[in-house]
Amino acid sequence: MPKEKLCPICGFEGNFLKNRKKDKWHPHEELSCPNCRSAGRHRMIWLTYNKLKEQEGFSGRMLHCSPMRCLKKSLSMILLIFQ
Repeated sequence: MPKEKLCPICGFEGNFLKNRKKDKWHPHEELSCPNCRSAGRHRMIWLTYNKLKEQEGFSGRMLHCSPMRCLKKSLSMILLIFQ
């Protein structure tokens, strides 16, 4: 039985979907959130941005080239200017 996980982007708690199996080229299984479709890399970016905004001197501005759909709405809520 898969372990339940929590998505920091949308708050979904439950079983995630397997997108890719572990093999010699991919050392980890890729799991996506069934609610917002975020992959592990998206959730890591979200957690990093949240840590950045807590830092003193962070302007609240960020240029993100090719923002992922699952992050766009959430990041625009925590950043003052998101382009």
